[in-house]
Amino acid sequence: MTTSALMPTIVRNTDTQIWQDVDWLIHSPFLVQGLAHYPAAQFNPEQQRALQQYLLSSDSTKDIQTIGKRSRLGLYAEDLLGLALSHCPSITLLYQHFPIQEKLFKGTKTIGELDYIWQDKTTQRIHHWELAVKLYLYIPKESDIALTPLTLTKEDIQLLQQNNDITDEQAYALLNHLDRFIGTQKKDTLLRKLLHLQKKQLPLAQQVAQQLALPITQSAYFMKGWLFYPLKSDATIDADTWSDYLEPSELPWIHSHHLRGWWLKIDNFIERLKQSPQHWRWKILPRLQWLSRHQCPLQETVESKEILSTLYSQWQLFENHNEEAQPLLLCALQANQYGAWEEVHRGFVVPHSF
Repeated sequence: MTTSALMPTIVRNTDTQIWQDVDWLIHSPFLVQGLAHYPAAQFNPEQQRALQQYLLSSDSTKDIQTIGKRSRLGLYAEDLLGLALSHCPSITLLYQHFPIQEKLFKGTKTIGELDYIWQDKTTQRIHHWELAVKLYLYIPKESDIALTPLTLTKEDIQLLQQNNDITDEQAYALLNHLDRFIGTQKKDTLLRKLLHLQKKQLPLAQQVAQQLALPITQSAYFMKGWLFYPLKSDATIDADTWSDYLEPSELPWIHSHHLRGWWLKIDNFIERLKQSPQHWRWKILPRLQWLSRHQCPLQETVESKEILSTLYSQWQLFENHNEEAQPLLLCALQANQYGAWEEVHRGFVVPHSF
């Protein structure tokens, strides 16, 4: 099974990356589930149908201009979800990026913001959504990659126990396991993001409800993304082994159908590359192309023999700026019947210094 097997159906009447990413944001599987006190946010079937019609309409093309060029993936994703909410007929988007003020002796202080506050036109209920789009690499205990452990509190343990009948010791072990999903800069982890959502971001809605006299009915998290796992070591390497992930046993809060990819250290990637199908081509994905299953023209791809030099050139750019080289996300592609190149699988290649 390829990493794209669980992806949604991409909008086919446009080659616009933005619309593919909006479609992905709406239909891709959740990254997490079952957080304490808060549900996962999602559009209902009627809203999904309305948004699909909008994406397929000629009227939607002019709205491309409303999505500004971003350098950060999170801000780009926030623009996409804001676009979807603002063009759903049954929804009134009341606020996006609403700042929360704390009154001080002199003036006020901004202590946070809410991503979206919207009203359902049918029920008149007011909803608060927090968006997070994340890509994390799972680092097994056996790995030689050094991690910074998180000091867990009793409150953290109780959050996990809320929907799971487990002891303190079991909760502590599971939380530490979730902390082994790390971002490409090793500062962010899946656990820390989930704790921040539950302890800080989602509860802020009640302060806004008092501030604006808005009866917010429900706060929910809209969390999508990919998790990347090491690949199992096999003597024989073929197309299928690129999805033979070394996954941990089922973990709480992680959705069973989340999107998956692989990660490999550069030496292991080189060995697998030698035995990969020769008709595959490769591309290093820029950060703003990390969301949906990738599709591109031939001229944006390189052959297997060229991808290594491309990787090393990218890492050299980090060194030129006195920065530590980071893992690079790339995908293997094959030609489709229309002459475009479609993603077969994706993964991070990790430098020696990581």
